[in-house]
Amino acid sequence: MTYRALVAEQTVADDGTPGIEVALRDLPDERATGGADGPGDGEVALDVLHSSVNYKDGMLLGGRPGIARTSPLVAGIDAVGTVAASGSPAFDVGDLVVLNGAGLGESR
Repeated sequence: MTYRALVAEQTVADDGTPGIEVALRDLPDERATGGADGPGDGEVALDVLHSSVNYKDGMLLGGRPGIARTSPLVAGIDAVGTVAASGSPAFDVGDLVVLNGAGLGESR
């Protein structure tokens, strides 16, 4: 199973100029769940219903340095969805959640 994502990857031209390559890609589901074993202790995996592209994503996609802390990076720092798998006592499978921040869109 896959999911479609807007992926930004940092590049370096032959002359050393940094850049960014942006593409819409189909990624394997394991990337979303953190691996075949699912979420670890205190973590959850989400079935994302909606994700926004906001100002921070715009800065990333425009090549502004210092936004992405890892490469490649899936754009989107806000999401709403349902818990698909849970390693946390605070969330049950099927819970509707909103996610903002926590490194999303920077390092995850």
